[in-house]
Amino acid sequence: MSSEQVWLAMRKQLAGFFRRRVADEHTVEDLVSETFLRVHAALDSVQDEDRIDAWVWRIARGVLVDHRRRARSEELESPEGVEQQDGEAANFNAEVNSWLAEYLAKQLPEEQREAVELSDVQGLTQPAIAQRLGLSLTATKSRVQRGRQRLRELVASCCHLEFDSHENVVGYRRRSSGTCCGGAAGESASC
Repeated sequence: MSSEQVWLAMRKQLAGFFRRRVADEHTVEDLVSETFLRVHAALDSVQDEDRIDAWVWRIARGVLVDHRRRARSEELESPEGVEQQDGEAANFNAEVNSWLAEYLAKQLPEEQREAVELSDVQGLTQPAIAQRLGLSLTATKSRVQRGRQRLRELVASCCHLEFDSHENVVGYRRRSSGTCCGGAAGESASC
């Protein structure tokens, strides 16, 4: 079966699949195109032509997962002062994320740092992390959870954070002296 035959047979089904999961029509078309680029690149490796449909759907699900990871990453990195999509005021997420990056790099034990970095920064699934680190899934989950908990404790010991209904940081107040939480002691910020 050629790439063109797969395209003609499955394009509408794939567009419907993505349309049910993504609101923007341009993004739907991009995801369909990305799926077929991946199909075209690897079609020669398919040995059982009766299983091509299942193989294409597996690729489509992977494309959707990658899209969601990119969207989540871009959301976390959005610049300060930008109005949120639903009209809410700007938040301090980027600022708090910069503190987390510093704590992650300097204050977590190596095994927890590596697990949290792979999970929350690079967006790998925990089974993929387990395979990469040569650990059981249970041990990987434990490292990620302990690392995240330690990061929460580090920030909480330094600052009191205020959240909105979407878990965005809308204000903070420093608890301790020094320059924790990215600034001078006693400062506070709110929207």
